[in-house]
Parts: sequence; structure tokens; C-alpha cells
Amino acid sequence: MFGGNREKVIQRDNETCQACGMTRQQHYEKYERDITVDHTDRRGRGVPIEQKNNDMDNLITLCISCHMRKDGQYNNGNGNLE
Repeated sequence: MFGGNREKVIQRDNETCQACGMTRQQHYEKYERDITVDHTDRRGRGVPIEQKNNDMDNLITLCISCHMRKDGQYNNGNGNLE
């Protein structure tokens, strides 16, 4: 899904949500799942493979809460993490 860049992005971002600072370990403890990686331009899940943008500079590590908040803001027309 991330062109082989998922783990590279998590490591680049120090295994930390880039919005709230939650660590990967804290994420496992709270949500019982791995931290997420987001396509900042929204060209990820649900996009045809030839249109996906898996470039490292388009990916960011987010906890599930911040990821959902960001996606909700896109749905509301905002799209920025606050």
C-alpha cells in the first residue's frame, strides 16, 4: 500500500505521531494496533494503483485518533491538522 515506504516513514518520524507526539509503543498499548501512516495528499486507500502517491515526502506517521481527525476535516472541507 505504501510502495515499501511504510516502515521507512515510521522510522524517519521517530516512531511518533507527527501531530500529537504519541509514540508507537503508546499506540500499541492504547489501541492494540500499530501506528498509522497517512498519504498527505489523500492519494492512498481507494485510489487506483497508478494514481497512488507513495513518495516519502507525501507520507506522515499519525496515531489513529489524529488520522481520523484529519480525514474528518477533509470531509468537512478543511483538511489541515489543528
